[in-house]
Amino acid sequence: MKFHENLRFLMDARGIQIKELAAKTGISENTIKTYLRSASAEPKLSKAIALAKALETTVENLCDENSKNSYENIYFDSFFSGLSANDKKSVLALMKEMSKHY
Repeated sequence: MKFHENLRFLMDARGIQIKELAAKTGISENTIKTYLRSASAEPKLSKAIALAKALETTVENLCDENSKNSYENIYFDSFFSGLSANDKKSVLALMKEMSKHY
């Protein structure tokens, strides 16, 4: 997906409206609307970083045309971002162990 498609997808997945995203990022509502409307409008790096942070994703997921965004990935990203480093290791170890049995 292109940047504007990734942005729309991530906003929808997070349930974030333009006004809320503008408040979280300091980017004007009009600029965000331009990003959403235009396939050729792309943010400068500082704005891409702010958008990615507000949408709880990476700049790569937001900007990469080959990004494989999905609701499942968004859910897992959100879930794991709230865990401590130790808890993440525990969950990954459990997942690895479970994958041996399937």
